[in-house]
Amino acid sequence: MSRTTSETGIELIKRFEGCRLKAYLCPANKLTIGYGHTSNVTSNMTITQAQAESYLKEDLAKFEANVNKYHDRYTWNQNEFDALVSFAYNIGSIDQLIANGTRSRSVIAQKMILYVNKGTSFEKGLTVRREAERGLFLSSTCDTETELPENHVLTADQKAYNIKTVQKWLNDIYGDDIKSCKSCGNKLLNEDGKNGNKTRAALTIALQLHLNELGASLKIDGLYGTGTNNAVKTYIKYVGLGNSTIASKIVQAVLYAYGYNPQMFYNDFTEECATALKQCQEDKNLNADGKAGVIFFTTFLKQR
Repeated sequence: MSRTTSETGIELIKRFEGCRLKAYLCPANKLTIGYGHTSNVTSNMTITQAQAESYLKEDLAKFEANVNKYHDRYTWNQNEFDALVSFAYNIGSIDQLIANGTRSRSVIAQKMILYVNKGTSFEKGLTVRREAERGLFLSSTCDTETELPENHVLTADQKAYNIKTVQKWLNDIYGDDIKSCKSCGNKLLNEDGKNGNKTRAALTIALQLHLNELGASLKIDGLYGTGTNNAVKTYIKYVGLGNSTIASKIVQAVLYAYGYNPQMFYNDFTEECATALKQCQEDKNLNADGKAGVIFFTTFLKQR
């Protein structure tokens, strides 16, 4: 069996690699472009966002092959696989980390956080990345696809299950920002299946980070206020059918948190997502157009 990187793993890589559409010299003095792509990059080269995504897919295949090489030895679960692909994407391979398949999982997790270029200006950033990868590596998997009901409104038990899934995703991907945020109590979310202010703050953190990736300069405070609202207007406008960004996944997470079932938890915004969104909008007396913009985010992310 071989695995491919899930949306969770891809989001983790994108977050730490960042995306630059013009060639630059990376810390290793290599010409780089897109999400850390270094093959056949020339000086003054520019690319589109679509090309950056294509290069990312191309590079992922190489590092997925490196991690899959050891699948028979370890039978990686999806979170372990995603964490190791992110590690390999940054370091080059996992061969040394796992000592060519001779180390146990616990030792791999211990050794992972040592790859931080200690004593350099990159140590702090790499430490944050290694801790995020290690957290994902050690976290249990949660398969939302096998648990989702067919209707678009969830029962109490289904709602709690899916909120836990959302809380786990937020902790895995945005844990360091959550722990640094007063609105979240300066600690990871309690994965309790309850949609409270801290969960809404963590969802707002995810949205704020995405907006900053698009060009905003927001303070990552977990508070959905005027600045975040204006950034949504400028950089997102609305999320609707055909959208395929992290904003789509955030909208799906919000729907789950409020008891609706978009039947997806990926970046793609499908017909099922639009149907669940329309039902939610109708129930809240909003314009039921299946598009999530400033009114949607203000209604569901503002602190109570």
